[in-house]
Amino acid sequence: IETLKNCARHAKSEDADKYAKATESMLNRMEKESDRSSVSIVKPSSVTYTNVIQALAARKSEAAAEKADELLKKMEAAFADGDESMRPTRDSYVGAIHAYGNSDSESKYLHANEVLQRMIK
Repeated sequence: IETLKNCARHAKSEDADKYAKATESMLNRMEKESDRSSVSIVKPSSVTYTNVIQALAARKSEAAAEKADELLKKMEAAFADGDESMRPTRDSYVGAIHAYGNSDSESKYLHANEVLQRMIK
């Protein structure tokens, strides 16, 4: 996922979209595998989610920013429920902020500020 994230961050717009979607697809497969078995070797962590959030920021769309924030909220909830491996990092929050900042949303600054407020809370 990290390799695809790096490709998304350094690619042209249409290619960035393709790589970002690939990171999402891999995360979805990891989540399904993790849900399928209690003895899963492939369990996504905050690192996995952060890489996908950062890849989504490269897509530069409102939908990608909303998905990045959704993933961040999922991390926050899992961590609040006691899953230490899902602790959001500074990079997790900054990735979501960048996703909003790069988006075409008219309210991107408002949403980015909401993420910032959750980060400093």
